Amino acid sequence: MAETMERPLAFADQGSTVRISRIRLDKQDTLRHLESLGFVEGGEVRVIADQLGNLIVEIKGSRVAVNRATAMKIMVG
Repeated sequence: MAETMERPLAFADQGSTVRISRIRLDKQDTLRHLESLGFVEGGEVRVIADQLGNLIVEIKGSRVAVNRATAMKIMVG
C-alpha cells in the first residue's frame, strides 16, 4: 500500500483533491479565520487554479484564494 507524503498545499497539483493534515501557523487570529473558512485537520480541499503557488481552492462548496505564504503552512497528505 502506497503511503501519501505530507507536503504544503502550495505543492498540490491543480485539479487535485487533498486532505488537510495540519496547519502550521503561529498567529491565532489567522488560524481562526482559516478554520472559519473550513481549513481544519481532516478537511478536503480541491485546487482549482495555481499561479506560482498562489491558489484558488474549493473548500466546503466555496472558492477561496490562498496566497503562497499561507499555502506553504497548510500541510496536506
